[in-house]
Amino acid sequence: MNPQMATDSTLFYPAAFLPGQAVCHFDNAPATSTTTTQHIDNYAMGIAPTQRPLPPSQDSGILAIIIATLLLFTFNITRSRRLIKTFTQNLWSTRRRENAFDEHTTSEARSMITLIIGACVFQALLLFTIITSHLQTTLAHPTITLCSLTALTLLYYLFQAAAYQLIGTTFSDKIGASQWVKGFNAAHSLSGLLIMIPSLATLFYPSSSPMMLFIGIALYFTARVIFICKGFRIFYHNFGSLLYFILYLCTLEIIPVIWIYSGALLLVEFLM
Repeated sequence: MNPQMATDSTLFYPAAFLPGQAVCHFDNAPATSTTTTQHIDNYAMGIAPTQRPLPPSQDSGILAIIIATLLLFTFNITRSRRLIKTFTQNLWSTRRRENAFDEHTTSEARSMITLIIGACVFQALLLFTIITSHLQTTLAHPTITLCSLTALTLLYYLFQAAAYQLIGTTFSDKIGASQWVKGFNAAHSLSGLLIMIPSLATLFYPSSSPMMLFIGIALYFTARVIFICKGFRIFYHNFGSLLYFILYLCTLEIIPVIWIYSGALLLVEFLM
Protein backbone atom coordinates (compact mmCIF):
# COMPACT_ATOMS: atom_id res chain seq x y z
CA MET A 1 0.00 0.00 0.00
CA ASN A 2 1.53 3.31 -1.08
CA PRO A 3 1.75 5.97 1.58
CA GLN A 4 -0.43 8.97 1.08
CA MET A 5 1.70 11.84 0.05
CA ALA A 6 0.90 15.32 1.24
CA THR A 7 -0.66 17.52 -1.38
CA ASP A 8 1.16 20.61 -0.19
CA SER A 9 4.26 21.01 -2.35
CA THR A 10 6.05 22.86 0.44
CA LEU A 11 6.29 19.81 2.66
CA PHE A 12 9.63 18.03 3.00
CA TYR A 13 8.37 14.63 4.15
CA PRO A 14 5.24 12.58 3.48
CA ALA A 15 2.51 13.38 5.94
CA ALA A 16 1.83 9.69 6.49
CA PHE A 17 5.34 9.26 7.94
CA LEU A 18 4.89 12.04 10.48
CA PRO A 19 1.62 11.41 12.21
CA GLY A 20 0.89 13.97 14.88
CA GLN A 21 4.23 15.79 14.31
CA ALA A 22 4.97 19.27 13.05
CA VAL A 23 5.82 19.43 9.39
CA CYS A 24 8.84 21.46 8.24
CA HIS A 25 8.18 24.19 5.64
CA PHE A 26 10.54 26.25 3.57
CA ASP A 27 9.45 29.30 5.51
CA ASN A 28 11.01 27.88 8.64
CA ALA A 29 14.49 27.67 7.09
CA PRO A 30 17.04 30.39 8.00
CA ALA A 31 17.29 33.25 5.53
CA THR A 32 21.11 33.28 5.62
CA SER A 33 23.65 30.51 6.04
CA THR A 34 25.28 30.20 9.40
CA THR A 35 28.52 28.44 10.36
CA THR A 36 28.59 26.28 13.47
CA THR A 37 31.89 25.61 15.19
CA GLN A 38 32.04 22.20 16.83
CA HIS A 39 34.28 21.77 19.87
CA ILE A 40 36.18 18.47 20.01
CA ASP A 41 37.50 17.30 23.34
CA ASN A 42 41.05 16.02 23.63
CA TYR A 43 39.97 12.52 24.55
CA ALA A 44 38.06 12.29 21.24
CA MET A 45 41.26 12.95 19.31
CA GLY A 46 43.01 9.86 20.73
CA ILE A 47 46.72 9.51 21.52
CA ALA A 48 49.45 10.57 19.11
CA PRO A 49 51.25 7.48 17.77
CA THR A 50 54.85 6.90 18.80
CA GLN A 51 57.41 4.67 17.19
CA ARG A 52 57.60 1.29 18.87
CA PRO A 53 61.20 0.46 19.88
CA LEU A 54 62.63 -2.66 18.35
CA PRO A 55 63.73 -5.47 20.66
CA PRO A 56 67.52 -6.01 20.87
CA SER A 57 67.22 -9.22 18.84
CA GLN A 58 66.02 -7.18 15.85
CA ASP A 59 68.59 -4.42 16.14
CA SER A 60 70.92 -4.50 13.14
CA GLY A 61 73.92 -3.27 15.11
CA ILE A 62 73.67 -6.00 17.76
CA LEU A 63 73.13 -8.65 15.10
CA ALA A 64 76.22 -7.38 13.25
CA ILE A 65 78.32 -7.68 16.43
CA ILE A 66 77.14 -11.24 17.07
CA ILE A 67 77.68 -12.32 13.45
CA ALA A 68 81.17 -10.77 13.44
CA THR A 69 82.04 -12.63 16.67
CA LEU A 70 80.82 -15.96 15.31
CA LEU A 71 82.73 -15.41 12.05
CA LEU A 72 85.81 -14.62 14.13
CA PHE A 73 85.36 -17.97 15.84
CA THR A 74 84.92 -19.73 12.51
CA PHE A 75 88.05 -18.38 10.84
CA ASN A 76 90.46 -18.35 13.79
CA ILE A 77 89.64 -21.41 15.92
CA THR A 78 91.24 -24.55 14.53
CA ARG A 79 91.56 -28.02 16.07
CA SER A 80 88.89 -27.24 18.63
CA ARG A 81 89.15 -30.62 20.40
CA ARG A 82 92.86 -30.21 21.02
CA LEU A 83 92.37 -26.58 21.97
CA ILE A 84 89.75 -27.36 24.60
CA LYS A 85 91.97 -30.13 25.98
CA THR A 86 94.86 -27.67 26.30
CA PHE A 87 92.70 -25.08 28.04
CA THR A 88 91.33 -27.70 30.41
CA GLN A 89 94.85 -28.72 31.39
CA ASN A 90 95.92 -25.09 31.85
CA LEU A 91 92.85 -24.43 33.99
CA TRP A 92 93.62 -27.15 36.54
CA SER A 93 97.11 -28.57 36.09
CA THR A 94 99.98 -27.27 38.24
CA ARG A 95 102.67 -29.39 36.64
CA ARG A 96 105.87 -27.35 36.59
CA ARG A 97 107.48 -29.19 33.70
CA GLU A 98 105.70 -29.47 30.36
CA ASN A 99 105.43 -32.64 28.35
CA ALA A 100 108.05 -33.03 25.64
CA PHE A 101 105.28 -33.52 23.07
CA ASP A 102 103.42 -30.33 23.99
CA GLU A 103 103.40 -27.83 21.14
CA HIS A 104 102.50 -24.15 21.27
CA THR A 105 101.84 -22.67 17.84
CA THR A 106 100.72 -19.26 16.63
CA SER A 107 97.31 -20.72 15.78
CA GLU A 108 96.79 -21.65 19.43
CA ALA A 109 97.61 -18.09 20.52
CA ARG A 110 95.29 -16.70 17.83
CA SER A 111 92.51 -19.01 18.95
CA MET A 112 92.98 -17.95 22.58
CA ILE A 113 92.78 -14.24 21.66
CA THR A 114 89.64 -14.93 19.63
CA LEU A 115 88.02 -16.77 22.53
CA ILE A 116 88.95 -13.98 24.94
CA ILE A 117 87.31 -11.37 22.67
CA GLY A 118 84.26 -13.60 22.28
CA ALA A 119 84.08 -14.06 26.05
CA CYS A 120 84.03 -10.27 26.49
CA VAL A 121 81.18 -9.97 23.97
CA PHE A 122 79.07 -12.70 25.56
CA GLN A 123 79.73 -11.39 29.06
CA ALA A 124 78.56 -7.99 27.83
CA LEU A 125 75.40 -9.66 26.48
CA LEU A 126 74.68 -11.17 29.89
CA LEU A 127 75.27 -7.78 31.53
CA PHE A 128 73.02 -6.19 28.91
CA THR A 129 70.17 -8.57 29.75
CA ILE A 130 70.68 -8.30 33.52
CA ILE A 131 70.69 -4.50 33.49
CA THR A 132 67.70 -4.13 31.17
CA SER A 133 65.78 -6.56 33.37
CA HIS A 134 66.80 -4.58 36.44
CA LEU A 135 65.83 -1.22 34.95
CA GLN A 136 62.69 -2.69 33.30
CA THR A 137 63.03 -0.46 30.27
CA THR A 138 63.96 -0.59 26.59
CA LEU A 139 67.24 1.08 25.73
CA ALA A 140 67.24 3.81 23.11
CA HIS A 141 70.71 2.93 21.77
CA PRO A 142 71.22 -0.83 22.25
CA THR A 143 74.18 -1.09 19.86
CA ILE A 144 76.14 1.68 21.57
CA THR A 145 75.27 0.17 24.94
CA LEU A 146 76.49 -3.30 23.96
CA CYS A 147 79.73 -1.88 22.51
CA SER A 148 80.31 0.09 25.71
CA LEU A 149 79.70 -2.96 27.89
CA THR A 150 82.06 -5.02 25.69
CA ALA A 151 84.76 -2.39 26.13
CA LEU A 152 84.13 -2.47 29.88
CA THR A 153 84.51 -6.26 30.09
CA LEU A 154 87.66 -6.10 27.95
CA LEU A 155 89.18 -3.49 30.26
CA TYR A 156 88.26 -5.70 33.21
CA TYR A 157 90.08 -8.63 31.58
CA LEU A 158 93.20 -6.54 30.91
CA PHE A 159 93.19 -5.27 34.49
CA GLN A 160 92.92 -8.80 35.85
CA ALA A 161 95.64 -10.14 33.55
CA ALA A 162 98.06 -7.41 34.65
CA ALA A 163 97.16 -7.90 38.33
CA TYR A 164 97.62 -11.70 38.15
CA GLN A 165 100.98 -11.28 36.46
CA LEU A 166 102.11 -8.82 39.12
CA ILE A 167 100.89 -10.91 42.07
CA GLY A 168 102.25 -14.12 40.54
CA THR A 169 105.77 -12.74 40.11
CA THR A 170 105.65 -11.20 43.61
CA PHE A 171 104.50 -14.22 45.61
CA SER A 172 105.81 -17.03 43.42
CA ASP A 173 108.55 -17.78 40.93
CA LYS A 174 108.41 -17.34 37.17
CA ILE A 175 106.96 -20.81 36.55
CA GLY A 176 104.23 -20.40 39.15
CA ALA A 177 103.26 -16.99 37.76
CA SER A 178 103.14 -18.41 34.22
CA GLN A 179 100.92 -21.29 35.35
CA TRP A 180 98.57 -18.89 37.12
CA VAL A 181 98.24 -16.54 34.14
CA LYS A 182 97.68 -19.51 31.82
CA GLY A 183 94.96 -20.75 34.14
CA PHE A 184 93.31 -17.32 34.08
CA ASN A 185 93.37 -17.19 30.27
CA ALA A 186 91.99 -20.72 30.10
CA ALA A 187 89.18 -19.90 32.54
CA HIS A 188 88.28 -16.76 30.60
CA SER A 189 88.36 -18.54 27.24
CA LEU A 190 86.36 -21.56 28.38
CA SER A 191 83.80 -19.34 30.12
CA GLY A 192 83.29 -17.55 26.80
CA LEU A 193 82.44 -20.85 25.14
CA LEU A 194 80.23 -21.96 28.01
CA ILE A 195 78.13 -18.80 28.26
CA MET A 196 77.76 -18.34 24.49
CA ILE A 197 74.50 -20.30 24.21
CA PRO A 198 72.86 -18.88 27.39
CA SER A 199 73.72 -15.30 26.40
CA LEU A 200 72.32 -15.76 22.87
CA ALA A 201 69.22 -17.42 24.30
CA THR A 202 68.53 -14.41 26.52
CA LEU A 203 68.72 -12.21 23.43
CA PHE A 204 66.56 -14.20 21.01
CA TYR A 205 64.25 -15.90 23.52
CA PRO A 206 63.46 -13.28 26.19
CA SER A 207 60.96 -15.57 27.91
CA SER A 208 63.82 -17.89 28.88
CA SER A 209 65.98 -15.07 30.29
CA PRO A 210 65.66 -15.92 34.01
CA MET A 211 66.72 -19.54 33.53
CA MET A 212 69.41 -18.72 30.94
CA LEU A 213 70.85 -15.96 33.11
CA PHE A 214 71.10 -18.37 36.02
CA ILE A 215 72.83 -20.98 33.84
CA GLY A 216 75.22 -18.45 32.29
CA ILE A 217 76.22 -16.93 35.63
CA ALA A 218 76.63 -20.39 37.19
CA LEU A 219 78.91 -21.54 34.34
CA TYR A 220 80.99 -18.37 34.56
CA PHE A 221 81.52 -18.67 38.30
CA THR A 222 82.23 -22.40 38.00
CA ALA A 223 85.18 -21.65 35.71
CA ARG A 224 86.33 -18.92 38.10
CA VAL A 225 86.11 -21.22 41.14
CA ILE A 226 88.25 -23.85 39.40
CA PHE A 227 90.80 -21.15 38.60
CA ILE A 228 90.78 -19.94 42.22
CA CYS A 229 91.40 -23.50 43.39
CA LYS A 230 94.39 -23.69 41.08
CA GLY A 231 95.73 -20.48 42.56
CA PHE A 232 95.33 -21.89 46.04
CA ARG A 233 97.33 -24.97 45.06
CA ILE A 234 100.11 -22.76 43.64
CA PHE A 235 100.45 -20.19 46.43
CA TYR A 236 99.49 -22.04 49.60
CA HIS A 237 102.62 -23.08 51.48
CA ASN A 238 101.78 -22.56 55.15
CA PHE A 239 99.06 -21.13 57.34
CA GLY A 240 100.43 -17.61 56.99
CA SER A 241 99.91 -17.64 53.21
CA LEU A 242 96.20 -18.24 53.83
CA LEU A 243 95.83 -14.62 54.94
CA TYR A 244 97.36 -13.38 51.70
CA PHE A 245 95.04 -15.64 49.75
CA ILE A 246 91.98 -14.21 51.52
CA LEU A 247 93.19 -10.69 50.74
CA TYR A 248 93.61 -11.73 47.11
CA LEU A 249 90.03 -13.04 46.99
CA CYS A 250 88.64 -9.77 48.34
CA THR A 251 90.86 -7.58 46.16
CA LEU A 252 90.61 -9.31 42.79
CA GLU A 253 87.66 -11.71 42.88
CA ILE A 254 84.90 -10.02 44.89
CA ILE A 255 85.27 -6.22 44.98
CA PRO A 256 86.04 -5.77 41.24
CA VAL A 257 82.93 -7.78 40.29
CA ILE A 258 80.79 -5.40 42.37
CA TRP A 259 82.54 -2.41 40.83
CA ILE A 260 82.05 -3.74 37.32
CA TYR A 261 78.33 -4.24 37.82
CA SER A 262 77.92 -0.82 39.41
CA GLY A 263 79.94 0.79 36.62
CA ALA A 264 77.92 -1.03 33.96
CA LEU A 265 74.69 0.13 35.58
CA LEU A 266 75.86 3.74 35.65
CA LEU A 267 77.08 3.47 32.07
CA VAL A 268 73.74 2.17 30.81
CA GLU A 269 71.82 4.85 32.71
CA PHE A 270 74.09 7.49 31.18
CA LEU A 271 73.46 6.17 27.65
CA MET A 272 69.68 5.99 28.08
